Amino acid sequence: MQVCRHEEYRLPQSTACPDPLENQMCKTCFAYGPEESHFAFQQLHDYTGQAKRTYGNDFIAMKIRSLEAIARAKAIGIEGENESEDTFVIKTAHGRLFYLVDHSDHPSPDPYCEQIMHVVDIDEAMHYWHKVMGVDIIDLKDDRFSLFFCNGSPLLTFIQCKEPLVMSPGHLGFVMPRDQLKELSILMTRKGTTVYQPYCKVDYDGRNSDYLVILKDPSGYYQYFHDEESFNKMLNFEIRPVHFTYIINDRSAHSFFFRSVLGMKVLRHMEVKNTPKTACPERFVGRWSKTVFGYGPEASHFGIVLVYLYTEVNSTANEWMGGTIKSLVAIARAKAMGFPMLEVDNRSFRVTSPSGRLYNLIDDQHRHCDPLAEIYLGVSDLDATIEFWNEILCASVISKTNKEFTLFFGNRNIRLKYVKTDKTPDEDNYESDGFGHMTYTAPLSSLKIIQERCPTKYIVHPLCRISFPGRSSDYLIIIKDPNGNNHYFYDREGFIKTCQYDPQAETRWDLSVDYENKFKPPHSYLNRLTSTGVSDFIRKFKPSS
Repeated sequence: MQVCRHEEYRLPQSTACPDPLENQMCKTCFAYGPEESHFAFQQLHDYTGQAKRTYGNDFIAMKIRSLEAIARAKAIGIEGENESEDTFVIKTAHGRLFYLVDHSDHPSPDPYCEQIMHVVDIDEAMHYWHKVMGVDIIDLKDDRFSLFFCNGSPLLTFIQCKEPLVMSPGHLGFVMPRDQLKELSILMTRKGTTVYQPYCKVDYDGRNSDYLVILKDPSGYYQYFHDEESFNKMLNFEIRPVHFTYIINDRSAHSFFFRSVLGMKVLRHMEVKNTPKTACPERFVGRWSKTVFGYGPEASHFGIVLVYLYTEVNSTANEWMGGTIKSLVAIARAKAMGFPMLEVDNRSFRVTSPSGRLYNLIDDQHRHCDPLAEIYLGVSDLDATIEFWNEILCASVISKTNKEFTLFFGNRNIRLKYVKTDKTPDEDNYESDGFGHMTYTAPLSSLKIIQERCPTKYIVHPLCRISFPGRSSDYLIIIKDPNGNNHYFYDREGFIKTCQYDPQAETRWDLSVDYENKFKPPHSYLNRLTSTGVSDFIRKFKPSS
């Protein structure tokens, strides 16, 4: 499992929680993926050691379908028993059982497939869940039954026990639409169920508000029912990656690569002669241009922003390493024009851009709206980067090795893969380091919380309203990560208004490039596309596809 969320409680929580946190405590959520789509196991820890009370807890076991988990446990010497040929059982110090099953071909993407709990009165529990709550029962036996909620969710199995176990406090958490949450509170009151906390709005320190109903079942255990929309907002700051910006030396070569080879469009093009004396972060001297390439509108697609300075620039180095593009059309384009590609397998190819970035082209009919599915960013300190995203920005890490990890921002958003490199943090120098930076959007309320959570040493530009050439003002905060890379966070509402697609952008770009070519010879990249050296360079690519 991975740590998908970690929260520190340093002050007493005056919420509707039946067991209010009175000491300095933390809550950590473990799961095999984002909580929006995976079942999470939460643990509370009391730093002060003053929480000496014990409680009965209905959680006694979990079942996980993962051959990798079995291999991990045996490799590090975890004691357990082989219950059957494909099941390895581990018992914790608290008496809980973990059933690791070698069934990796299960249809659900979540290996966490079953939660097992105990109750004293099995008939009473079955009546509560089936008759009162209306949940379907499957696999009914004399001393146990299982609840089925929906495809992809783990089964909840209840087993009859003679007396409750004595463990730490626990509860089950659920999400549902807000209108159904209101009805649940009213309906359960009418049916005589103990409604510990009727429908209400709950404010948490450092997080967005939530709408909550807490029920207490006949066995004395709690169920938390959250508003689905509010709960998903609490899981993260609704951060959406929208751009990566970097300086280029030759616009003709990049125009050929992004448009002719990859099939992207010019979404916006802006020429700037004099940078205004405002808080604009793009503080270039003299004349420069900024162009956005992408597969669709910036409100729903990731964009690659190319900055061109009309003065000479010697370096275009930054953390951008390339990306994964799921597009049969891009592969067909490259093949049709004889563009040099390295065939990884019969469905995957690699190509290089004029600035040396590597792109994996995959023959896949992408399910989501944007063919640009993943980008690669190089960092020197992988552990510090993970801590930065987990502790400050509450992002979900969906895969991790000792050389790379991947961040998840929602099903329809691009994924960020961080790859360990030898690059060391540099000082903030826009031109010498290629002015590379990631750009994100988030609600203004989230930006305020991010600023509060972020250590002062990481804040390059505090949250404020700034002005841009050619567009209206917007809210922005700039954060520098432990590797020295800048991250720009804009207010989503303002960003969407100011970053509309410009139908004339392609024409403006072409005119600007044509004018430049009259006075400057083509980049050597265009002259060596048929060279075998390109293929040799592609083979050095580090990130996995």
